[in-house]
Amino acid sequence: MAHPIRKTEPDRELKRLLGGSELFAALLDDDLQYVASKLGVVCLSSGQPLFRSGEPSDNLWIVRSGRITLSRDGEEGKTIDLAQYGPGESIGDFDMVSGSARSANATATVDSELVVFPVPPASLDSLETDRPDVASRIYLRCFAMLSARLATVRTLIAENAPWVRGFRRINQIDPSTGLYNADYFAETASAMRGKKVALLMLKPLRLKELNDRYGHDAGDAAMVTVAGALRIFLRDSKGGTAYRFRSNETGVLLPDVDRAEAEICLHIIRDYLENVDLYQSPPDPPFRTPFIGVLALHPDDGGDLMTLKESLADAIARFYQEGRDQLGR
Repeated sequence: MAHPIRKTEPDRELKRLLGGSELFAALLDDDLQYVASKLGVVCLSSGQPLFRSGEPSDNLWIVRSGRITLSRDGEEGKTIDLAQYGPGESIGDFDMVSGSARSANATATVDSELVVFPVPPASLDSLETDRPDVASRIYLRCFAMLSARLATVRTLIAENAPWVRGFRRINQIDPSTGLYNADYFAETASAMRGKKVALLMLKPLRLKELNDRYGHDAGDAAMVTVAGALRIFLRDSKGGTAYRFRSNETGVLLPDVDRAEAEICLHIIRDYLENVDLYQSPPDPPFRTPFIGVLALHPDDGGDLMTLKESLADAIARFYQEGRDQLGR
């Protein structure tokens, strides 16, 4: 949107205004002198638009006086106010550096005066040819600003957004069994580095027969039964966390146990699971199956839980094939 722009000569007040802008705050005095030579002044009446969504963003604006409202068009012609800018604040710095189109509308809320950089038809691209050293420092400053804001956003998301934590929890739960999934295990593994834990993994040997006989819904129902058994064990033991990994592989992470205790826990879980009817289907007989169970201790057997998990998964795959071969004889 074209506005009458009055070219202005650099003066102390303009340099002070530039020095207070986040984008230009770290520039050298010579850089500020050069930037100030590329400034112009725009005066807007109350209600007059500064720019519209979708327009090119070749320039940034610094409010010298007055107030600018950033807004977006909503449904049924309604306007949604997004932010307000007062004296000394910059508008459109990231848009100018990235070259993206304006994503909102900007309008003078009261009579306002703004400084524009650079004065059209100049743009940041043209400044790269004229003064590449200044342009590069502006780019670097913008990158530093963006990194700082992203870090702030990550902190806010991690610490102050319960809905985000709830969303993450939903995505870390296996929907069929309610156990934690492999993604959550990976997150837990990184936090467990150096801590003493035992990882138990279990897999039913004959679940394919159940799927072949009754369909995959039966296999899912069996895994729900397995999950319930794991929860009962963890509730009655010294604690821990249960996971569902690939298909019908489950895992249990037990804190502060030695190898003998871990072996006892694995024996108790296997013994219970092998005597449970995994799929009640009267008048058919109860469906029971042997379980393969393996374990590893961290950090005794390896300093990385993810590597230990993959090693146990490989062991289960070998034992499973051997067991299937024996069942087939």
